[in-house]
Amino acid sequence: RPRLEQLYTARLGSLAMVPALAVPPAEIRWLGLDHRAGFLLSRVDGTHSVEELLDVSGMRRLEGLKTLVELKDLGAIRLEHRA
Repeated sequence: RPRLEQLYTARLGSLAMVPALAVPPAEIRWLGLDHRAGFLLSRVDGTHSVEELLDVSGMRRLEGLKTLVELKDLGAIRLEHRA
């Protein structure tokens, strides 16, 4: 598990990165997200870091990291440095 967490964190860049929506809200429904990914995406507001999203997600840390990587790979989110 620690190794998987490291791999997912490396794919995201850092736990301090801030996810932001990369698709218009009207197009989200076409991504075919499961309920976990949809919930986590609903918390993405461009101000909370990956670490903060993991804290409020209610998911196990590894599951949350995996879901964020999947959202990134789908092009649903982009990761930015905190301003």
